[in-house]
Amino acid sequence: MVSESDVREALFEVEDPEMKISVIDLGLIYKVEIDGEHTEIDMTLTSPGCPIAPELMAAVHRAALTNIFAALGPKDSRN
Repeated sequence: MVSESDVREALFEVEDPEMKISVIDLGLIYKVEIDGEHTEIDMTLTSPGCPIAPELMAAVHRAALTNIFAALGPKDSRN
């Protein structure tokens, strides 16, 4: 099972490409909520109209998914 702290730890790897500081250290991640198979991450950007918003959001999404898939491990092919 994946925990909020697991996801937050994975998000330490995601840096703002301009500042080179993690989204966690910048305080951009407000909430990580896990409810069964659904994970919700509430975040903000460094500025309104942030030009790197799509890139930053995609990086957060990738890091969270990578962490979740790693925690789940390989599925038994018989299921």
